[in-house]
Amino acid sequence: MSLLSRRVIIGVLITGIIASTSTLIPLFFYLDKTEDRQDLAYASAQALAVEQQLTHYEQIAQQFASRSQIRQRLALYLDQQLALAQVQQETAARLAHAVDFIPTLVGVIRIAANGTEIARVAGESGTTSLLKQVNLSQLNLHRTDYINLSGHIYISVVAPIISLNNEIIGHDVLLFDQTEIIDILEHLNKFDATTEFSLLHLTRKVELHFSLTPIATAASTEFNANVRELINSEAVTVAHALVGQQPQLHSGVFHNLHHRHFYIPLSESNWGLWVTQPETSLREELLVELLWVSGIIFLIVAIGAYLLKLYMRPIIQQQQLQQQQLQALNRQLQLAGMVFEKTHEAIVITDVDLRIKRANQAFLNLLNLSSKEIKQHSLSDFIDSNKVSLRLTETVRKHLQQQDGWQGEIWYRTAKGEPIAALQTITAVRNQERTVTQLIHIFNDVTADQLAVENIKQQALTDPLTGLPNRAAINHQITVLLHNAPTHLAVLFLDLDKFKPINDTYGHDVGDQLLRCIGPRIKAQLRHHDVVARIGGDEFVIVLNALTEPKDAEAIAQKLVLALQQPFVLEQHTVTVGASVGIALYPQHGEDYETLLNKADNAMYRAKESGRNRYCVAE
Repeated sequence: MSLLSRRVIIGVLITGIIASTSTLIPLFFYLDKTEDRQDLAYASAQALAVEQQLTHYEQIAQQFASRSQIRQRLALYLDQQLALAQVQQETAARLAHAVDFIPTLVGVIRIAANGTEIARVAGESGTTSLLKQVNLSQLNLHRTDYINLSGHIYISVVAPIISLNNEIIGHDVLLFDQTEIIDILEHLNKFDATTEFSLLHLTRKVELHFSLTPIATAASTEFNANVRELINSEAVTVAHALVGQQPQLHSGVFHNLHHRHFYIPLSESNWGLWVTQPETSLREELLVELLWVSGIIFLIVAIGAYLLKLYMRPIIQQQQLQQQQLQALNRQLQLAGMVFEKTHEAIVITDVDLRIKRANQAFLNLLNLSSKEIKQHSLSDFIDSNKVSLRLTETVRKHLQQQDGWQGEIWYRTAKGEPIAALQTITAVRNQERTVTQLIHIFNDVTADQLAVENIKQQALTDPLTGLPNRAAINHQITVLLHNAPTHLAVLFLDLDKFKPINDTYGHDVGDQLLRCIGPRIKAQLRHHDVVARIGGDEFVIVLNALTEPKDAEAIAQKLVLALQQPFVLEQHTVTVGASVGIALYPQHGEDYETLLNKADNAMYRAKESGRNRYCVAE
């Protein structure tokens, strides 16, 4: 072999060795850094999922604190308008109904602003005896924290109770078990089984350590978390070194072993996720492989290194980038899907015409539907047309077009026809051309609150003895009628004659029975659109609307006088009363409710003074 050939071969070999070395060494460090970045991304995803779960807990606590009726009862108690025992009883009943819908809720404690305990209700994941162990002095009323009960750690979430005057009148403290946090850490865990997870509070030097290994007990197998102080100076040094606003990585010796530590701070919180993982032997394996490859492919290293560098490296980099993007997208989709399906709020996705595209299980439960049935319906099929006007529907559409969101109350009917009142939040989703393509609907069932409000309104406007409208109701109805400017309207003031002797002779029970019979007999003499009300004692007010002639009121008054002269059979007694009626006409005798009622009242007294059992028209 000539000197030139040897030089060429040696030159090629040297060039190949240099080329392979210059390729393998950067590849070694690149893979090493890639592993660090990938693991840091895994830890960051877990921290984000934990943070979102804690935020979900805070939203649940805010829903508890915003329940209007028991919040108003608490305000009345603090204003000394309601007894402590009564507000405690009503609050406990309301909270007991609410906690049944939250499986991981251990319990809720409501505390008034003056420090008084209002209610303590155990949830599905807790017991009354467990909740009794909570000492109010243990609770932190200013932030999300934890509490240790019987050796188990529970997450405590606090929401202030705000009055209508924007004053804090108390706090709701919700305790959750750590099952969902552990499920998130375990579900998203891309490390090996030796990896440990903790929540660190470096200011207080507290570590909330989560065990992903089941702990066997006499009754069951469960997961648990425990709290320990960061008293080891080496652990404190490592943890403090990782503090910052961005996820951090630190490698070093810890407990005489090589470990990698990831610290990911939770936003708007003093807590952070601390992941501790034993350092793998990837670096040593790469070094060994580097030496073997250098020796084995000595004769072909030039060509191999050259082709690898020239052709393969860009392809590998592109594939790695695509794989990382795909993994990040899959993690986001998994997390979004988990939140969508596991949340206790009813969520449905529709197009702009309200055709249902997707709904979670909470929505199916709310409307008593199956997953197969929902595909055959539009959301508008369940809207209660008797309570939701077309004007409201149009208002919602315009609001979404202008502001991309709307919130308010809408009434629906389930598949069985049961009414449901929902506090609904609608968010518009737009495409790149800014056109609304989908709508996201989130529902909160407020049916019980709405029915309670309607019942209270009905009771406030009804006479409890006769079931007729009371003074407030007739006042409102006359005001509405006068506002519509009727042509002719009459107000009749009717007072029973000789009612007191019946009470004195037969007793008040018979008198009450008589009053209950008066309303039906009066209604029998009226038209369907006339109104009769009892305003107190044996006094009744009749409103005659849409009279053809003012004198028609006198004819009806005469019929009432004659009808009430007829005997009433009450139990074993037959009694007879009469009635004196005063008539006031609109607009001759007045143009407002008070004036008309006073004129009719005066006319009734003149009828009594004229001998009773008659009517008189106001002067």
